[in-house]
Amino acid sequence: MPKGTHVGKLKLSVLRNSLPEQFLTNYDYEFIYKMKCALCAIRNRAKAGRDILAHSVLEELIIYLCSTEAVSFIETEYNEEKDVSKEHPELKEWVFDLFGDMDIKSFLYSGLYIPDSHPYHFDYWDDLQFFMTNDAA
Repeated sequence: MPKGTHVGKLKLSVLRNSLPEQFLTNYDYEFIYKMKCALCAIRNRAKAGRDILAHSVLEELIIYLCSTEAVSFIETEYNEEKDVSKEHPELKEWVFDLFGDMDIKSFLYSGLYIPDSHPYHFDYWDDLQFFMTNDAA
């Protein structure tokens, strides 16, 4: 598709239904590539024994999406045998303990409009905002 095409224009996209709807037109190839690089950086920190804390909204979003996808896989695997979510409610909540809040869900997945000046607005997703220490980057 031509430059500037975003996932909303695609007939089929897993990310289209996973990413916050307000910023749909911003999810172009460059953003998806940036997202992939951020995921690789998180994975490399984890492999090196460093933190997997989210330092930006983009990292928080990636970890949140990975956790929700993992829960879906776990539920699918055990669906026929037992209701895993009822037996282990922490499966869906651990990620908010990692973040220290539910802001990702409260702001990006609650249907609220995020104004330009808000820290969860798309323009600030790359900014290092959370859990910043000397060894965070």
